[in-house]
Amino acid sequence: MSAYYGKSANILQWIKKPPYLIAGDSPNDHAMLVMAEHKLWITRLEKPTYQKETAELARLNNPDTWLFGPVFHFSSLLFPDLKLLFSRDI
Repeated sequence: MSAYYGKSANILQWIKKPPYLIAGDSPNDHAMLVMAEHKLWITRLEKPTYQKETAELARLNNPDTWLFGPVFHFSSLLFPDLKLLFSRDI
């Protein structure tokens, strides 16, 4: 069983009802997200393809039940050197 559907299968096996909240940050989490009453998508801004796929999924699956939390992963290409971000004197 793939990770994509394996997460959903385990939720159904152990919880036996749709969860109140599920959080995810990659397309591998889509199957389990759509089964939750409320969905939290950790919007990894360095992965624009993930965001496009998930925006479409949310649009088609109860858009009012989705919450999007944007985050930057500091090792992304957007910030190759953290010293440049924090180099000015305060």
